[in-house]
Amino acid sequence: MIYTLVRRLGQMIFVMLGISVLVFLIFFATPGVDPAARIAGRNASPEILKAVRESFGFDQPLYVQYLLMMKKIFVT
Repeated sequence: MIYTLVRRLGQMIFVMLGISVLVFLIFFATPGVDPAARIAGRNASPEILKAVRESFGFDQPLYVQYLLMMKKIFVT
């Protein structure tokens, strides 16, 4: 009984991790789409785009962006 519960909890952790990575890749790492441009709007100047990229961490590598997203979800 306890073994089954622990095994299911372990499986749940891996499934939730997989879902969060998939959602991150769909929304933030889609090729050809700049997430900063989606956030800033159509008529954003290059300075605004740069500021959005820096504030949201889009200028960081993908794994850092993912960790920042998880931190924002669970900590703040």
